[in-house]
Amino acid sequence: MKTRWSFLIIVCLFVFFSCNCKKDKQIEDDVKQFMSSIVLVPKDKMLYFGGLGHRSVHESGKYSMVVFTDSAACSTCTLNNLYIWEPLLDSLRNYKKYRETIFIMSPSKKDLPHVKKVLSGCNFDYSIYLDTCHAFEKINDIPNNSMLHTFIIDNKDSVVLVGNPLNNKKIRSLLFDYLEKR
Repeated sequence: MKTRWSFLIIVCLFVFFSCNCKKDKQIEDDVKQFMSSIVLVPKDKMLYFGGLGHRSVHESGKYSMVVFTDSAACSTCTLNNLYIWEPLLDSLRNYKKYRETIFIMSPSKKDLPHVKKVLSGCNFDYSIYLDTCHAFEKINDIPNNSMLHTFIIDNKDSVVLVGNPLNNKKIRSLLFDYLEKR
C-alpha cells in the first residue's frame, strides 16, 4: 500500500514540475518573441484621461513604459489599484532618459460606461488611454499572457524590457539599471 502512495506522489510531482517547466518555457519563448517586436501606441485612436499626465513626460526621453489592461482583466480592479503605481512612477520622473508611462485600458463593452465614469473623476497624474475600439491590440502582436502586458519601449518603438516592476523586484532593478546605464 505504501508503495502505491509513494508511486502516486512521485507521478503527481513529475506531472506538476513538467507542467511548470512547459509553462516557464512558453513564457520564456513569448518574452523572446515580444522583445524582438515593435509596439505602436495609437494615441490618436484612443480616449485620453489623466489628471496631470503631461507633467510626467520628458520630451527628450528615450524610454516609455506601457501598462496594458485588456478586456479579460477586471477594469474596476485596475482603476482601484492605480495609486499603487505612483511611488514607482514618481521616482521614474527623475531620469532624463525616461519619457513617460502610458496606461492603456481596453475594457469589455459592459464595463465601458463605469470605466468612463471613474476615469472622468480620476485624479491620477499619469497618462491613461481608453481603447474602446481595440486599436492597440489590432496593430500590435501583444502576448495573451497578462504578465507580459507591462513593458518598456524605446524611442524607435522597440520592446526593450518586459515585465511588471511592481510585481517583480528583478524587473524593477533591471528597469533602473537600464535607465542609469544606457
